[in-house]
Amino acid sequence: MDYQAALLDPIYITVGVPSTLTIGSVDHGVTALDKTAGVALSVNGGEVDTVVPAAFVRMRELAALGIAADDVDDAILSINGGTWVVESHRMKPSPKGEADGEVYLLLKKKRA
Repeated sequence: MDYQAALLDPIYITVGVPSTLTIGSVDHGVTALDKTAGVALSVNGGEVDTVVPAAFVRMRELAALGIAADDVDDAILSINGGTWVVESHRMKPSPKGEADGEVYLLLKKKRA
């Protein structure tokens, strides 16, 4: 089964938004899912849930740009008129592994 074609392509085509991921001084155009209103995230081994702003991007798209998942930490994401700092990331693999899944960018609002 082609997980990208069956599930992720329709989602990113329908609700993905053009965004800019700046790593160092290089801007990369990416399609992202805007979850800046917050996603539930388990911390402390699942003992506590918290809500944090996030965005999701496909690992396949990052890899095509020559970006590894670890490269996104401390990057700047411009999405839907907002500018955010990527504090950290989490992987969401597809059944075919991390390279075929998504990267959750955990964000904090960038100060002017």
